[in-house]
Amino acid sequence: MSGINQNPLATMVSIGLAGFSGTAAATAVETNLTRCLWQLAKREVDLIVFGGPPLLFNLGRGYSREFAQRCDDEFGIRAVTSIDAVLAAFRSLQVNNVVVINKWDDELNGLVASTLEAEGIQLAGAVTEVHTAGEVKARFEEGVDVALRLTEKALTQYPSAECLFIAGGAWLVAPFISQSSRSSAFRSSRARRRRSGTR
Repeated sequence: MSGINQNPLATMVSIGLAGFSGTAAATAVETNLTRCLWQLAKREVDLIVFGGPPLLFNLGRGYSREFAQRCDDEFGIRAVTSIDAVLAAFRSLQVNNVVVINKWDDELNGLVASTLEAEGIQLAGAVTEVHTAGEVKARFEEGVDVALRLTEKALTQYPSAECLFIAGGAWLVAPFISQSSRSSAFRSSRARRRRSGTR
C-alpha cells in the first residue's frame, strides 16, 4: 500500500440537481458545473469524483470521458465519475448479471440497463420505490429501511443475479450492509452462490 494516502480528505459541492429527467440533468450541468469545478480547483483537490448517478445515466456513457478530459484540460486535475467506479467494481468482481435497487422510474432504469448492456453486463431486473429528487433529500433517514425492503424483493425475485447494485447516492450504506447480511433473502442468495461456485 506504499504511496497510497490512508487518510484522504474529502470535500463536496452540490451541482443542484432538481429532478431525475434528462432535462434536469442538462440544466444542472449547464448552469452549475463550471462553478463547482472552480470551487474544487480553488481547494486544490487531487481528484474530482462526479457523483449523482441519475444525472450521469441521463448524460450518457460517453460523458465520463468528456468530463475527465475537461477537468484535465482546464484544471490539470484527474477526474472520474461514479459510473466509472461502478463499472470498475463489476469488472473487478467478474460479474455479468446484476439486479439493481433504487428510487427511480422506469425511464431512468432503462438508461441503467442500456449503459450496463453496452459494457457487457446484463441487468436481471430493477426493483424500485419511485421518489422525486425532493423526496429523496427529504426522506434521507428512511434510506436503510427502503434499501432493506428493496433488497429482500430483489434477491427473491431475481435469484440468478450475481451482484446487487444499490444505485443512487442517498443511502445510508454502512448500517444497511450490517443489517442486510442478517436478512433471509441475503443469506439464501449467498448460499446459492456458494453452491454454484460464484462469489
